[in-house]
Amino acid sequence: MAESIPFHIRNARAGDLHFNPHPPVAVAIALPFGALEYRASLLAWNIFSLLAIVLAVDLLIGQFGYALSRSERLFVAGVVLSSSVLRSQVLYGQLNGVLLLLLVGAWLGVRHQSWSWAGFCVGLAASIKLFPGFLVLFFAARCRSRSLEISDASCDARPKSHDF
Repeated sequence: MAESIPFHIRNARAGDLHFNPHPPVAVAIALPFGALEYRASLLAWNIFSLLAIVLAVDLLIGQFGYALSRSERLFVAGVVLSSSVLRSQVLYGQLNGVLLLLLVGAWLGVRHQSWSWAGFCVGLAASIKLFPGFLVLFFAARCRSRSLEISDASCDARPKSHDF
C-alpha cells in the first residue's frame, strides 16, 4: 500500500500519509469490526451488509404492494444474493449495502412525504460517499428547503479529518 500512495495523492511519498484517506463516517461504520481478526471481521461485515441489502429489497417489494409469501420472499432474496454484482460486493467488503439501505430510506421518505427523513438519509449517505450528495438537487428542484437543511446538517456533522 505504501508504494501506491504517490499514485493517488499528488507530491506524496511512501510514508507521508499520516491520516486515513477514507471519509470519517465510513471509518466510524467499520470501527466496531476492527476489534475482530480479519476473517471474522470480513464475515461479520458481509453479514451486516447482506442484511442491509435484503432489508432494502424487502422494503422496496413491500412499497410496491406485492404480497409475497415467506417462500417467495426467500426466493427473491436468493436471486438477489446470487448475482455476480453482489458477489463482487461481498468479495471486496464494500459499503454499497449500507448505501442502498440509506437511499431506499430516502426514497421511502419522499414517497411518504417525510422530507426530513429523506434529507437525513441522503445527508448520511453523502457523508459516506460523495455520489448520493447529488440527490440534494432533487430536493432543490422540489423546493424542499427543510430536506436540504437536514441533508447539509447530517453530512456536515461528521468531523473534518483532512483537506483535499
